[in-house]
Amino acid sequence: MGQEQRLPGLSDPLEIPWTSSTMAASGNVKLKSTVPEFPVYRGPIHCFRTVLQKEGIAGIYRGVGAMLLRDVPGYCLYFIPYTFFCGWITPDGCISPSPSSIWLAGGVAGAISWGTATPMDVVKSRLQADGVYLNKYKGTLDCILQSYQNEGLKVFFRGITVNAVRGFPMSSAMFLGYELSLKAMKRGQTETNP
Repeated sequence: MGQEQRLPGLSDPLEIPWTSSTMAASGNVKLKSTVPEFPVYRGPIHCFRTVLQKEGIAGIYRGVGAMLLRDVPGYCLYFIPYTFFCGWITPDGCISPSPSSIWLAGGVAGAISWGTATPMDVVKSRLQADGVYLNKYKGTLDCILQSYQNEGLKVFFRGITVNAVRGFPMSSAMFLGYELSLKAMKRGQTETNP
């Protein structure tokens, strides 16, 4: 299995086995191991077991610190712009925003959120890919420093356009679904409790 890249946007401990085995199965990664002591993963479960066996529970949660540094500010910059844009787009006198306002505000919020989360997403992905064959980084700060020293500031913005463009429709649909579901539940609640 050659050098591999992690997919951005996945944030649970099962990301490591899922990404590794998916890339191996898709043909993006050669199925011959370049380092004899590391096996080729046959699937997510095999990868999970192998990482757990070789590195313990810490290997399963590799990159979780960087993920938190990505997600906490990222979600702040998700809900705050959404609320602001919904209020700004909604005409005066309306009780709630229209579906088109929700869609637009959700999309802008998603693009902003993923645009600002991309630098730490790069760090998280590098930390999760680290340890597949060797441990290059000692931790989150070391990863940031090494990446900056070797590749400059631009390394932290790799994929920012894709993340922002993907974040728009994904967040638009999510916020629209959330708001419409909330309205339907409130309507159902008032019908059953007059």
